[in-house]
Parts: sequence; C-alpha cells; structure tokens
Amino acid sequence: MENGSYRPPHDHPSPTKKRKLDSHPPSLDGDPAAYGASSAPMTAQETVQLSNVPAPVALFALATSLRASAASLLPHLSKRPSSSSTSSQARYTATWSAYVHYATSAIVLLRAAARLTAGASEWTGGRVELRANAMLAETLVDTYEGSGNENGVALEAEKAITRALAISESHPSLKRFTLPLTLLHLRLALLTGKPSRYIRTNIRRLLSTVTPLSPTAPDPTAAAHYALESFITHLPTTGTDAVASTTTTATWKEKGQAWQSVQELASQRGDDSIRVLALLAEAQLLLIHSPSDYSRAGSILSSLFSVLGIDPDPEPGKWPRVVKVLYRLMYCLWKSQMGEAKEAKEVLKSTHKLLDAQVEREEIESDKVQIAFTHANDPSAGSMAFRVPPHPSLYTFAFLASAAIHLDPLGKSPRSALFAEEGVRIVESKLGARDATQPVTSLAFASQNLTAVASLKVHFHLLLASLSTMRSSYTAAETHLSSALSTLRAWYPSTWTSSEAALKIVFEWAQVRIAHAAKAGVDENEAEEALEAVIFACEKRRKESKEGGIVEHLRNVAMLSLLLLRLSNPTLSMPMTTPTDTLVRTLTASEPSSTSSAHSRLIHSLAQALTVPSITASKAALSAALALANQMQANHVRVGVLALLANVFLWTREGEAQKMLISALKLAQSMGSAVDRSYTFLDAPGSPSVVIGNARLGLWLGERLLGKSTFLCLVSHSKSYRSDSLLQKTDEGRQKLVAQERVNEACRRMLERDEAAVAEERVAKMET
Repeated sequence: MENGSYRPPHDHPSPTKKRKLDSHPPSLDGDPAAYGASSAPMTAQETVQLSNVPAPVALFALATSLRASAASLLPHLSKRPSSSSTSSQARYTATWSAYVHYATSAIVLLRAAARLTAGASEWTGGRVELRANAMLAETLVDTYEGSGNENGVALEAEKAITRALAISESHPSLKRFTLPLTLLHLRLALLTGKPSRYIRTNIRRLLSTVTPLSPTAPDPTAAAHYALESFITHLPTTGTDAVASTTTTATWKEKGQAWQSVQELASQRGDDSIRVLALLAEAQLLLIHSPSDYSRAGSILSSLFSVLGIDPDPEPGKWPRVVKVLYRLMYCLWKSQMGEAKEAKEVLKSTHKLLDAQVEREEIESDKVQIAFTHANDPSAGSMAFRVPPHPSLYTFAFLASAAIHLDPLGKSPRSALFAEEGVRIVESKLGARDATQPVTSLAFASQNLTAVASLKVHFHLLLASLSTMRSSYTAAETHLSSALSTLRAWYPSTWTSSEAALKIVFEWAQVRIAHAAKAGVDENEAEEALEAVIFACEKRRKESKEGGIVEHLRNVAMLSLLLLRLSNPTLSMPMTTPTDTLVRTLTASEPSSTSSAHSRLIHSLAQALTVPSITASKAALSAALALANQMQANHVRVGVLALLANVFLWTREGEAQKMLISALKLAQSMGSAVDRSYTFLDAPGSPSVVIGNARLGLWLGERLLGKSTFLCLVSHSKSYRSDSLLQKTDEGRQKLVAQERVNEACRRMLERDEAAVAEERVAKMET
C-alpha cells in the first residue's frame, strides 16, 4: 500500500493574481496533482476557434491526447505474443511501434512547450511555464520508469522539475504545486538509484520547511506531512530479492516507523480514514517480515475488525470493497499463522463472498482509493490517493491464501489442492496472454504485475509439491518443483539462484527425498546435503541483511527437518557442515512467546521433545505440540506428533500409546487417494483392497502396533514396542494382530512398488 497524490479542494488563485501570472482562459488551469490530465471533451455547442487557443495550451492538449493514446495500448503490451503465431507477433510489434510513436511524440511536444514558455515574456515565470516543465518531467519519468534508461533522461527531467519548483516558490498562489513537484523529484531520485541517505536527507529537509501540523492545519499542509513521512515506504526493502543491484533501500522496520508517524499525525489532526490505511499498511509489513512475533500486527488487525471485518457493513459506502478484501485476507492469514484455523476459515469465507460479488469496471481497473480528509463541517475537503492491490490481484491471491489455510493432505481431493490448481490456471492465463493484468498504468507497472503473477505461480506449485509429497505422489511433487523452478528462472533471471523462492524449492526437494527414502540411503544423504545448503544460505542472507522474517523461519524449519533426519537415521555418511549440537542449541535457544506464530511454537516444542533427557519433559512438549496441531487443524502435523507421542508413552502407558498409534494410522491411510494408494493381494482373490495412504508412515506405525523392531525409527531413544503387547493376551487382540500384519505387508509391497516406479522413471530420463 502506498501513498498517492494530493487533490486540493479549490485550485483557484485570486482573480487579480491569476491575471498577473497567466493569460490563458481559466477553464484550462490544471489541478496541481493531476497536471498531466486532459480536459473534458467539448460538445458541439462549445466549439472554440483554434486560432484563439494559446500555443502552449494547444501543445498541452495534444501531448495529453498522445499520452492517453499510449496508455490505452499498455494492456495490449502487457500480453505476451504467442511464440507460435506469426500474426500475434506482428500485432504486438505494431502495437509496440504505435506506443513508442505516441510516447515520444508527447515528449517532443512538451519539450517544445517548455522552450516556448521559457522564451516568451507572456509565459515566462507563470503558471503556463510551470505546467510545461511539470508535464515534461512527469512524462519523462512515467515513460522511462523501469526501462533501464532512466539515467538517460534524468538530467532533463531534473532540470524541468527544478525550474517548475522555482516558479512555484516565487508566487504565493502557485505554492500548492510545490508538494506534487517535490514528490516527483524524490521519485526521480529513487528511479535513478540515488543513495538512500540522499533521499532521507531531502525528506528531512523538506519536512523542516513545512508548516507544523495541527488540528486546524489546511489540507495541503496535512498532505505534505503524510506524503513526505511515508515516502520512505516506496524504497525497496533491504534484504529482499528485488534489491540485489541497488543501494537505494530501506529496512522494513524503517518503513513500519514511517507508517507509525503517519498514524500519529493523522490522529493529531483527526483524519481517521488516513490513520486506518496507515495501520493497515504497517500490519501488512509486519505479516511479511516478522513471522516470528505477531504481537503488533495482531493488535492492529484486531482493532480494525469492527471497521473493516463486520458484515453487514456498519457504515455502508465508507470503505471501498478492495480495502475490506485486503484487510480480511490479512486478518485470516494472521489467524491462520496464530493457529486459530476455525476463525481464519470463517473470515476467508466472507472474503470470497466479497470477491465474488458483482464488480464494477472501475473497481477492476483501479489500483487506488481516494480518501477524503476529515472535516466535520467541510464537505468539500481535499483528499489523498492511496495505492492498493487491484481487485484482479486480490482475487488471484485469495486462491493462494485459501490453499495455505486449508492445507490438508487427507481425503480423495483435498480442498487445498483444488484451490492451488485453480490458482495455477488463473496465473497461467495471465502469463500466457489470455488475460490482461489490470490495471496497467505504465510499462514498468505491467512488468511488475507480470513478475508478481509469476511469483504466485511459483508458490502455487510449491504448495502442490508439498501436498503431493505428503500423499506419496513423488513424481507429481518433482514435476511441480520443476515447474516452480522453470518459472522462477524465466521471470527472475538475475536473482533466481539466491532468491527465497529458490531456497524453498531446495527445501521441498529435500522433503521429497526424505519421504521417499529409497536407493539404500542415497536419498537421505541427498536430503541432508540439500538441508545443509538451505541452512547455510539462510544464515548468510540473515547476516547480510540483518533481517529475520521468512528467511529465519525457513532456516528453523530446515534445522528441525535435519535434526529429525539425523535422529531417525544415525548412519548417515554425509560430512556435517552443521553439527547436531548446533541444531539443538539454535532451535531451543529461546522460548517463543504467546504472540509468536503457531509454527514457531510448534518448532520449539518438537525440538524440545526430541532433545530433552527426561521422558516426562518429552511428553509435556509433545502434548503441547499436539494441542497446537489440533488447534491449527493440521492433520499432517497431528499424525507425526501422535506417532512421536505414542513412541514415548509406550514406556509407561502402553494402552494409551496403542490408541495414539491407531489414530495416527487412520490419518496416514487417508493421506492419498484410495484408488491410487491401495493394494490388492493377488494371492487372495475376492479379498478387499487394503487402503495404504502414506505407506512409509503406515508401516512404521503398524510395526509399533505389532511390538516389533524396525529400521524406520523416528527417534533414537526408543526403537520398538515391548514384546508383551496387550494385544497378544486375548483372541480379539490376536485377530487384530493378524489383520495389522496384513496391512503392514501391503505397506511393504506398496513401498517396493513406489521405489520400482521411481527407478523406471530414472532410467527413462537417462535414455531421453
């Protein structure tokens, strides 16, 4: 969410000053925040003799028309031409040529207007010369932004802005133009890669020159404070993939402090709507960059629920739908991260209702909301525009949020997979030129939209890969990871090797290797090597950027996976880059607070359970983890925790341990389609198929139920059930043991079939 332009309520200097500064008709005066906007079309009754129109004004009108024509082509340019269609490529080339013609023609006309107004005494130093230079600078910045050639026009744009600022400062009636020109100057500095210190210094200097804000301060003064205080949020965030080649960055904490400053100023002046949007922007930052502690984000989102989260709306029409949708997506993701899955799903349902309701064309094409300043006795108060994700972007993101919140590998067709598959279809239609990414306000914005869509596609495939792994569909998992990797390489060619998404792909690949665990230990060794690489890369990124966030969370998950792998298979032959003692110290160093994410608390509980010397302490930690898994409605976590908890309980309460094993086994059998993950014994015709699900986990649980030792151990301090199993003491128990042995044998054969299928696929790949 970004601040936008300021729209003053009255853009009319006194008639006397206006005659002194400008001689063109009053109807052609421009709004200072929209000095590039075209005038409304004239009707037949309002025709004007062209000879009576001042030359600069005619040039403005022509340039504005050309810019509008160029802008109308942007949606077509955002659609990539078909590589197999000559006519599609020809149309794209023609559209591109037309765009270049319109854009360069507009710049040529505005250069002519700037020269004309500078050389004619009737225009020099007045509103018309200011407008000519301002429009020229704005057009240069808009046209060349994101092209890679910004420095080629930087001097010309800066000269035009400097001249326009000098004029605005020289006449009291033109001072209202100073704010938008100043913001344009800062924007130019950002695009040309000026150091962050330069931008911060200019912001502080400008703030010192603005009249202090008070409850009675005029709208232009308030707009200046809000815009300058929040400008730092436009800078790329330190430590993210997009800032590998620039020094113009800001930390996410600095951005959060900027939004807090806006909140304080808005509270002082009574601009409650501005304060709410600033709170929403800060919460968005915290959710992305501070996943280990949600105290501040949770406080903000809870305080806004009565404003943006209630249906029916207590104040109909006050807030645009896009703001309510954005808030609710953030709210349900926060609730999901805190482990409150039930409430998250309820809010998500209301979010989908808002998204699916009839949408006006203006909502689809707009990426800004206009927020009026609060004046109880002044209905004509000014307003500010805030940039928000447009409706199509939120609609697509809602599928990713739904897939993550409903993540569950159980059942024939998990809802999470349905959401993710539909999300892939939507993003492919956008990337494949079947749908335009709306809105498109510049070539740079079109490119940003497409790369953002590509990022969504990567994460959809990562979710599908995770689901496939848990459901033992290893080939499908690797296919999704390959699709994620190819998308990442295609859309992020310069940063993909060191990006967070690449680390997630490597981590998911390690999970496939661990789950498969075939090839006589080779899979486990490859998994350990991959996890070591992820941990090393995360540590490096964390130290370089001095930021936590997602990277720190990914590191902890990789460490826990590596710890489980080493405890379950102490014969791993890989040299240890990260010693096991280091893993334990890092994972148990500090206990998460109650405001930490459920995932952080879960990681800590599992690490404690696996490493404490006391069985009682291990039980307590695993019980806490099980309570969290139940609250999160995370069956894939629940089955693993039940297995570990049963492994500890068998020493003191074997009956309870058996109940846990049976519950876990039922969950494991549901982790996969009954059609694909069932086994029929050929030597017993007519007998029902045995539902397997996750064969490796099912065999481990089944072996424990039979009281047998197995190499498929999960923890080192307990490898088998005791031989005096309670089930062996009754006829009913012995029948259960026979049935369980049949299930175990089916699991073994399913594992053999899985390994044979992977081996065949490996041979086929080598042959091709």
